[in-house]
Amino acid sequence: AGEEEKQDEEESTPLHHGLWVEKYSPRHFTELLSDDAINRTLLQWLKLWDKVVFRRERKPVKHQPKEQKSNMDKKHNKDFRKFGKGGLDSDAWTVSSFDDNGYPVHKVALLCGPPGLGKTTLAHVIAQHAGYNVVEMNASDDRAVEVFRQKIEVATQMKSVLGANERPNCLVIDEIDGAPTPAINVLLSVLKQKQSVFILLDGGEVKKGKKKKKILQLLRPVICICNDQFVPSLRQLRQQALVAVFPQTIPGRLSSRLLEIARREGVSTDMTTLLALCDKAENDIRSCLNTLQFVHRRHGKLALEHVQSTTVGQKDLHKNLFTIWHEIFQLPKPKRKRFGLSNTVGGTQRRAEDIGFFTSDENLGVDPTQNVSSLTTRFHNILRLASSSGQYEKLMQGLFENYLNIKFKDTGLSAVVSGTEWLEFSDVVERKILQSQSFMLRGYSSFLSVAFHLLYATPTSSKLSYPSSQYECHLREVKTMNLLESLKSEACPRIRQVLNQRIALLDLFPLLLEIITPTLRPVNMQLFSAREKKQVTDLIDTMIAYNLTYHQERNSDGQYNYTLDPNIEEAVKFPGLAQHKQLTYATKQLVAREVSISALER
Repeated sequence: AGEEEKQDEEESTPLHHGLWVEKYSPRHFTELLSDDAINRTLLQWLKLWDKVVFRRERKPVKHQPKEQKSNMDKKHNKDFRKFGKGGLDSDAWTVSSFDDNGYPVHKVALLCGPPGLGKTTLAHVIAQHAGYNVVEMNASDDRAVEVFRQKIEVATQMKSVLGANERPNCLVIDEIDGAPTPAINVLLSVLKQKQSVFILLDGGEVKKGKKKKKILQLLRPVICICNDQFVPSLRQLRQQALVAVFPQTIPGRLSSRLLEIARREGVSTDMTTLLALCDKAENDIRSCLNTLQFVHRRHGKLALEHVQSTTVGQKDLHKNLFTIWHEIFQLPKPKRKRFGLSNTVGGTQRRAEDIGFFTSDENLGVDPTQNVSSLTTRFHNILRLASSSGQYEKLMQGLFENYLNIKFKDTGLSAVVSGTEWLEFSDVVERKILQSQSFMLRGYSSFLSVAFHLLYATPTSSKLSYPSSQYECHLREVKTMNLLESLKSEACPRIRQVLNQRIALLDLFPLLLEIITPTLRPVNMQLFSAREKKQVTDLIDTMIAYNLTYHQERNSDGQYNYTLDPNIEEAVKFPGLAQHKQLTYATKQLVAREVSISALER
């Protein structure tokens, strides 16, 4: 009987084949879920273009009384502190400035943030609200430089020709972080074009004085959207744009909108379940709506067990390396328990203890009285975060260079020893993958991040640095190998056939430095004794056999000095150690001359 009633319910419920993301997309400014400060700032920036686009002078700002102005300044400073670190770039509060020709100083707005926060929706709604016709292009699709240039020229120079009401265009460039550098340079060249006093004619032609010259000037606002503002191709654009970094959507606001949509669509759910859905999807608006529609079509309702049991709704993580490192070395902020999620560790805790994790709160340096996320949640979150990055080697290098700078509690150095063992395990896995192409072992690479999180995570954020030691060691290794090859290629045959890297660096070069630096008197060679002449002859023979000589170079102080070439001392001396014993300038000059003469004779 229950199944029949359920079938009758499904038959009576109208089927909507469209996506709820598109159906309930905001159409008006008041329906936006994004941050209010970002919404107002972007709208204010668009209104700065009124003088250029609509030829409307900006209304003068009414002067406020001193007391009221003081209160507004306090509120302004409070908003700056609130949004300056995460919501808005510091330049966002100076958008009211113009250049000498009446153009806004920031001619491009750059909206940054993870997917699903409403960046594209905000750009469309704000532009339409300000009186523009939105022209959208996807920079990841239109990668050709000429196509990119043509679309920018058409969208920023001409009015809209579609529709009854002609509106000026506002160009929205989505996914600009996926565009190639030459395409972004086209936009930069337009921004750097010297703006002049202009007369805008019909059709977008620019007239200056009596001469007509077709030049590509930016006469319309451009809004760029990206997920990662720190990609190398956006470095110059970021310096000239109004940067707005989107924070996560407020869970209460998002869950209220989801509850309103659920009531309209007849979905049986409650606020607790929707808050759990927002937490699982990391407040991704698109993911929450798609999950709500999917579960409703499959189960007819959305209950708490549906959110906890299914993998649907989990956000596809794609975060930069610094964000991943910070989340690994920092404990998650305590959250108020709003829904019945299980805090028991269960099998995950026992498994973590078996593989060597310090899972107790005391070993982790965590106060048991604090409300910290459960070990199970942290385990799976870090594992999923590390697996989704894909940059396993760079991730491991960052962990290696920063973990000793973290202020964690480890009086017995047991955590340091465990971390070293995990690094050794990761090296073995990486070597096996590269040597035998056994990519089935790649699944074990992510557990290093989990181990470091459980061993070294602290409640406070730590200052991290980008890994550079690996690259520096690689450069030194390449330099040493080139030095060895140059010496080996010109050495005599009997030395060349037995000389290899290990023998040269560990056994030969350290002793060779002692052999080629004998103790000689700083006098003329004619005054040398027979023993000293024999030492000079042996020295020259040795240097010729190993293709060594001295070259005169000028140092930064303007003084001349003789240096060993190839300089084998750089290959065997550790950084920070004192320089090896050197011959005098006159002796080096003498040896260099004798080596050149002997080489010519032979």
